[in-house]
Amino acid sequence: MAEALAIDQQNSQKNQDELKLFLDSSWLIAVIDDKDSHHIAVASSLGAMMPYNPVFYITPIVYLETMSRLIKKEKIAVKKMLLQIQKFLDKVKYKHKTGLDLSEITQKFKTFSRIKISKNLSSVDFYVVAEGILLDAFILTCDLNMYSVAKKYYQKIYFLTDKVASQESDLGRLISDIQKRSKK
Repeated sequence: MAEALAIDQQNSQKNQDELKLFLDSSWLIAVIDDKDSHHIAVASSLGAMMPYNPVFYITPIVYLETMSRLIKKEKIAVKKMLLQIQKFLDKVKYKHKTGLDLSEITQKFKTFSRIKISKNLSSVDFYVVAEGILLDAFILTCDLNMYSVAKKYYQKIYFLTDKVASQESDLGRLISDIQKRSKK
């Protein structure tokens, strides 16, 4: 079922109708690494979303952050990590960006600095949130800070873990929003 397409090819009507899920590295790490504390909740969210035929959007920055964390912090061998990522990609339809454009990044900072998203997020989290907003995608994360900052400005961000006492999982809200969207 794996299907990789470039995000840059987004102008067709089909792309307007697709269920766009924009992944933060925290969500991707949790789905790939079965030892991650968020793995069960994220795997459940993946299973709940699959009947709706989503398209997973993944940027090079998210891949880089995911690989770095799995290799450095989790001590997973490069070959094993690549196999785990490929196993996930083989299950889903996904799109990825083919590169980073400096003028595009600069424009995102100009646009979103006005609403203070850039001041309260790491540069990677800012990029993920800005890209997700511009795509009008559902943003999936296990990062409480990213979620808390972005939620003030964008309602289609979902915190998908049950391991944080101060914040409930948005899985129910996500599925409800996906169902509402698919009825349109």
